[in-house]
Amino acid sequence: MKLTIKPLPAKLRFWASALGCALVLLLLVHLGDRQPYSMGGEEALLKRLFLLRQQIDYRPPSLPSDWVLINVGYDRELIPVNDLYDMPLGVIDITHRGHLSHLLQTLEEEDCDYQGILLDVSFADGLFSPHDSLLFGLIARMPRLLVAQGDEPLHPQLCADQCAPALYRISMDEGNFVKYPYYDNGEPTIATRYFTDVMQGSEPRSWRDMYCMTLPLTYRIEEPYDDEGNKTYYNLGADLLEVCSPEEIRELCRGKHIVIGDFTNQDLHETYVGVQSGPVVLLNAITTLQQGQQRVSWWSLFVSLLLYTLACAWIIQGTLYRHMPSVGRMRRYLLFAIAAAGYNLLLFLLIGVNWYLFGQLHDACFPELFLTALFLFCQYRSKLSEKWNKVKLFLGQLKDKLQPFWTLITSLGKSKSQPEDEEKTVTEEEEK
Repeated sequence: MKLTIKPLPAKLRFWASALGCALVLLLLVHLGDRQPYSMGGEEALLKRLFLLRQQIDYRPPSLPSDWVLINVGYDRELIPVNDLYDMPLGVIDITHRGHLSHLLQTLEEEDCDYQGILLDVSFADGLFSPHDSLLFGLIARMPRLLVAQGDEPLHPQLCADQCAPALYRISMDEGNFVKYPYYDNGEPTIATRYFTDVMQGSEPRSWRDMYCMTLPLTYRIEEPYDDEGNKTYYNLGADLLEVCSPEEIRELCRGKHIVIGDFTNQDLHETYVGVQSGPVVLLNAITTLQQGQQRVSWWSLFVSLLLYTLACAWIIQGTLYRHMPSVGRMRRYLLFAIAAAGYNLLLFLLIGVNWYLFGQLHDACFPELFLTALFLFCQYRSKLSEKWNKVKLFLGQLKDKLQPFWTLITSLGKSKSQPEDEEKTVTEEEEK
């Protein structure tokens, strides 16, 4: 009995092909989200989404109460600088390491049970201060303290185990902050180290985790006071060391995460929400891990798969199935127009839904390229099939023309091998 397999119905084949293309799109998005560089266009898109959110009277949330920000932008000290030949060049200003040592001495006491300290201060090699021995000794002794490392070489007295990279990548299209990498060449960055070492969280190593993502920047620090008149950050000298006693400083920092850095002057970055300081970017990177926003939710995957399936269905129905008898002429033209331009609208809708509901911005470069290639393939499929038929016809004609030569070559090969076979038989008879 011969087994016959019936072909699938046309509608089922249509939706199966659309679903298969949607799964390929999800795989491309998964790969694009793990690229350390921006693929271009994210900053302009985020600015539009941010302006749209502002139009609906959106107010950013206040900073969580378990965080304390200390600004060292106004506390500077002058140190001499020499060139490569040890000739004096002059003086430059750096963070006042004496004031910073005083603060860490206060926080080192046993009754100040802080959660952790994130020190986003530059300690470049070649810049020395009279307070270095005291400061770096305190840093080495204090538990749950991490130092953000830039692109410059580390100070020789600083322990490398307490440092982690805090850089972000730029590209030719995006020169400002867009993506924050949680891993740099396999090494965890400062936000990942703080989340895993200090907060005792799990590393974002799941297949649903975005190793390099566009941060939501939920918390923004633009002024020293918020709308309710509360301090957003404390100046190290004017607000703490000069007016507060050590007991008051310890009470302020007890049970909290402390971020120490420059919030006002030198460590500033252009973002899609405006100018923000480097410590604020690191704070948002840590809170994103703390809230689990780096992990793609199942609802986000379901919504993405649904919208990608609709986009692929529009393209396929507007091109491959435009000659179906059940589709009227006006409907064919409408579906063709939707297939040509509608998937861009769906992509923008999908990006907006994921951004507002889940706080995640997925890469749109690879989906746009894939959908464009799918549209061109579907549109010119009939022409490609005609050309392929012409190629097959040409190959068949070429084979017919070359057949006599092939027959002649094979006959010559057989005639040469026949005497050798006769000699072998004669020698075998003689041996017998």
